[in-house]
Amino acid sequence: MTGIIYASCLGSISSGVNGGQNVLYAVAAAVIGGTSLFGGRGRPMDAVLGGLVVGVIHNGLQLLGLQPSAQLMWTALVLVAAVTIGALTRRGRSTV
Repeated sequence: MTGIIYASCLGSISSGVNGGQNVLYAVAAAVIGGTSLFGGRGRPMDAVLGGLVVGVIHNGLQLLGLQPSAQLMWTALVLVAAVTIGALTRRGRSTV
């Protein structure tokens, strides 16, 4: 899906595109959506909702006029917070 959206923004397709930022956004969407990095938990619809959250964050930071480096830092901060919360809830649930 990211490739289709990216191609529509560019108006063309190129195989020489650095996809590092797209990979960060894809992982962030899955984790923010509630998919466990340890496996066994998560639904596709939750990842789509996580993608919407990541898209809103990305668009909001662009509208604020932040530099790309600051946008990546804020996105990474949200991703770290989501991973931390997911790990804490998983740890609390496993002590049955």
